[in-house]
Amino acid sequence: VHDGSFKEYVKSVIPNYLGNTVILDQNGRIITSLKDENYLYSGEIQELVKNTRGSGTTTSVLDNKSYFVSYVHSDSAGWK
Repeated sequence: VHDGSFKEYVKSVIPNYLGNTVILDQNGRIITSLKDENYLYSGEIQELVKNTRGSGTTTSVLDNKSYFVSYVHSDSAGWK
């Protein structure tokens, strides 16, 4: 996934999107994200990734802020 292509695609599909979208590999490493936020590098995000399976939604506190989190795991790519 080319980082610029991903960002442009999300912006074109959801033009006024104020949130963040992140793609992680099977080991929880960041492949790309819309915004480079501090919470992406915290242990909290790694715990969240470990504790999610399949797809769904949850709430989480990251970097002392509450977030609504939607997630989807891609079995074919191994992405989260």
